[in-house]
Amino acid sequence: MRLRYRVRSLEFAQSTSDAERAKISESLNGLDKLLGEALKKYEPMIASSEEKRIYDELVKAVAAYRATVQEVVALAKAGKNEEVQQIRRTTWVKAADQVRDQTDALQKLNAKGADATTIDAAKQISKATVGGLSALGVGVVLALLATFLIARSICGRLASSV
Repeated sequence: MRLRYRVRSLEFAQSTSDAERAKISESLNGLDKLLGEALKKYEPMIASSEEKRIYDELVKAVAAYRATVQEVVALAKAGKNEEVQQIRRTTWVKAADQVRDQTDALQKLNAKGADATTIDAAKQISKATVGGLSALGVGVVLALLATFLIARSICGRLASSV
């Protein structure tokens, strides 16, 4: 979604027709709404202070990027194409890269957490397997002991009867 927003805003900055810009502007508004909803849905899932810090930086970066895109839209509507291109080459790139960097940082943090959880789950599975096999071994030994005691009791009664 972040990449689609970036591509659409670049397309807007490079477009020359008002009809094309209106269509792209509508698409940008839809993507902006989806991005805002995605951030709101993500927030309750934050699990650490580091993740919260990165998320807050991402929200700030998205707001700065949104402001830059809105500035480009306003300048384009005013017919200031040279200023649009200047912003596209400077401020727009920096703002878009900041959003990309913060998104990547969140992805790396989540991948690191997923890897740690996977390792922990593997350890728990190993412990459960050892515990299960130990219980099975103890069960077999107890069954053999019970069989021996029952057989001994039967043999004792048979010996006294004969």
